Amino acid sequence: MFNKPFFLNLLIVSSFCLLFFSNNLYASQIATLEDSVNKYSLEFPSNWKLSKTPNAKDLIKATIEKDTNTGLQIRVYKNNKLEFKKFVDWYTNNYIKEMTTYHAGNINVLSKNFNKPGQQLKSVSSMDFTNGKKQRWFIKHYIWPREDIVYVIQSGCPYDKRNLIEPIINKIANSFKFLK
Repeated sequence: MFNKPFFLNLLIVSSFCLLFFSNNLYASQIATLEDSVNKYSLEFPSNWKLSKTPNAKDLIKATIEKDTNTGLQIRVYKNNKLEFKKFVDWYTNNYIKEMTTYHAGNINVLSKNFNKPGQQLKSVSSMDFTNGKKQRWFIKHYIWPREDIVYVIQSGCPYDKRNLIEPIINKIANSFKFLK
């Protein structure tokens, strides 16, 4: 027989430690990416590797990686035609098609939300992707419109690391700012 109060306390302390240390790991050393060409900035853990290509004609303007399986890309799209919600639908559907075509497997959209009125317009989507090799991934996208440009943070990590990595990715996305 096990001691229920002991295990409940252990669970509470473990959860607190996981939250405390994952947040403190982020806060211990912060680096800033400021892209004056594409007019945005954001903060990220300094022990993550940054590769930036602001002048590239490619969509990807920067990649920030914790390791070979965890990280994010900042993408910049021209959007002259679609209303923002329609752009998000197009982007999500296109992403799913590309991933399931290139990597095989299946994607389930866990959530797709737009922020509340009065806040900077953005969309946040979460997905559960299992590729053809049966590897499971957590994917999260943050999308912001600005005039005829749309900014996307496209992030991913192994699904079993989601609870540790998602709060860090959220902090990175929440630090995103437009530059003048």
